[in-house]
Amino acid sequence: MIDTIVQYSPWPGNDAKCRLQIFPSSQQTTRRMVVIVTELPDNIGMSVTNAAELIATLAVKQYDLDPETMIWIEHYPDRHPPGREGDRMFDETFDMVTFRWEGGTALTPQWKPSSRAHVEQLTGCQV
Repeated sequence: MIDTIVQYSPWPGNDAKCRLQIFPSSQQTTRRMVVIVTELPDNIGMSVTNAAELIATLAVKQYDLDPETMIWIEHYPDRHPPGREGDRMFDETFDMVTFRWEGGTALTPQWKPSSRAHVEQLTGCQV
């Protein structure tokens, strides 16, 4: 398993960072890797959503992942500001993200809502 902070810069002067975790799939019949990208509360740069293609492209190259078989998950932890504790807009979210790949570059991300339970089933551990 890999658990690290990745720094990315969509353009000069826009430094950003996220948490990147890579797990082997808990499904024994496949060699798929599960990648979880988490938005950090202290990230002052571009969000993991807006930089999805960039982060996925970097991760595939840096960690020698197969883009056709990996499972990409975008995670936002609970981020309720004071006084907004009941606002569902800030609840924890997990989304499965698929990309079209062209020449080693991730393009046209598509998001599909998921759940913590589904992600934990895929990784075989608590996330």
